[in-house]
Amino acid sequence: MPYSLQNEGLLLRQLSEGDHTAYTTLYQYHQSPVKRLLRMTTDLRSQDIDDLVQHAFMKIWENREEMYLVHSFQKYLNRMVKNMYCVHLRRLTVKTKVYKALQQKGEPSVNHTEDDLQFTTYHKKAMEAIGQMPETRRAVFSMRWQGYSRKEMAVKLNISEKAVKKQLEVGKEYILTYLQKHGEWILLLFIRIF
Repeated sequence: MPYSLQNEGLLLRQLSEGDHTAYTTLYQYHQSPVKRLLRMTTDLRSQDIDDLVQHAFMKIWENREEMYLVHSFQKYLNRMVKNMYCVHLRRLTVKTKVYKALQQKGEPSVNHTEDDLQFTTYHKKAMEAIGQMPETRRAVFSMRWQGYSRKEMAVKLNISEKAVKKQLEVGKEYILTYLQKHGEWILLLFIRIF
C-alpha cells in the first residue's frame, strides 16, 4: 500500500542541503514500510533486513546533495533496497560457487569461518584489480556490483550503453589477467558475476 509524506519535497530539498532533521524525519517515516516490504518479499532474516535498510539510508546521506532531484522518495528507496538485495543475492551466489569449487578441488569445507575468511581474501584481491582500472571502468564495475542495469549506468555516467558493455568486457579481461598473474585461480569465478 502506498504511503506519503505531505512535505516530502521540502524535506528532500532540506536533506540535499545537509539538514539532519529532514534526514531523520524521512528515516523515521520510511524505514518501517520498507522493512515490512522486505519481510513480505524476501527470505532475509530480521537482522539482515535491518542492516540492509540502515545501509540504504547511509547511502542516501552520502548522496544527499542529489536528493532534491528525487520525485518520489518511496520509489527511490524501494529501488535502492531492491538493488542492494540483488547485490546480496549475487554475493551469496558467488560465495556458493567458491565453496563448491573448493570442494571440487578436494578441499572439504567444514569450517565456515575459515571459508568466510578465504572468500573475503578472494574478494579483496578482485577488488584490488578493479581498483587499478581507469576511472570510468571502475565506476561501471562498481555500479554493476550495486545492481545497476547497463542502461542506468549509461545514463548516470553520460556514456552509451555500447560503451558500458565495452568497459565491462575489457574489465573482465583485465581482472582475468590480473588474477592469473597473482595465482588466484579461484577468483576466476568472480568473472562470472559480471
